[in-house]
Amino acid sequence: MANYKSDQITNSDAKPPVMNKNNTSGGRVRRMCFTYTVLTGGVAIGDTIQLCRVPSAARHFGGRVEHDAVGAATATLSMGDGTTATKYSAATLVDTAGGFDFGKTVALDFMAELAGDVVFTATVGTAALTAGKVIKGYVEYMAD
Repeated sequence: MANYKSDQITNSDAKPPVMNKNNTSGGRVRRMCFTYTVLTGGVAIGDTIQLCRVPSAARHFGGRVEHDAVGAATATLSMGDGTTATKYSAATLVDTAGGFDFGKTVALDFMAELAGDVVFTATVGTAALTAGKVIKGYVEYMAD
């Protein structure tokens, strides 16, 4: 039976040892929270909502959105970085109260080191959002 080592164990076992980056070993895990109340007049299809900013060189661990029934029967939100609308989640129905995780798989950039400050952004799809409804959530990340 073969034994394999993670990158971090390989670094620790090296002679001399190689320091792991703080954003993979020994850094502090933080949670950046956000709250958004849909404005009077609602939010239209294709509009974006900037939710929170995570600093450069942090390693993100995804997050969670909880929401009211924020739109019509087909209303969706996708999570991205302001450039790619679905970088962290595909369009997810938000027509009934509930929640969804984002950025929790390798394909959705789980544990990616951020090259610059990233503004986590929700993009509205399929139907407009209703005024007065609330979206809350967080992004977890490791830095320093």
